[in-house]
Amino acid sequence: MIILKSLVITTLISALIAVGLRNLTGFWEAFCLAWATQAVASFIYSSWKISREEQLSDAFQSEIEELLDMSMVDVECPCGKNKFETAIFPTIDNIFDCEVCGSKFKSDISITPTLLTEPVNSAVGSMLEKKEL
Repeated sequence: MIILKSLVITTLISALIAVGLRNLTGFWEAFCLAWATQAVASFIYSSWKISREEQLSDAFQSEIEELLDMSMVDVECPCGKNKFETAIFPTIDNIFDCEVCGSKFKSDISITPTLLTEPVNSAVGSMLEKKEL
């Protein structure tokens, strides 16, 4: 349906251009020239759009792979006989199956926020230094 609609619009625009240029070249010559120009322009635009989407997709894929690489850790089974590398995420349950002992185990992640502070005023820092002397 979309292709048919595009062909109808292209034909109508070509006919309008051909009516306008019929005194210079003739109706059918102008019609064919306008139709071919629109087809080539449409092909160039769609090719550009596809290549742009592929570039965005490749960039997104590389960012996803980078995030997965940062989430990879070595996990050791509580039995102590199996150690493997996998991705662990803090917001989901990280449940694993041990291939050696056959048990399931869960890895909990705790995130503890720590406030980092620095002296705001240099006068406060100099007063602290004087007291230490």
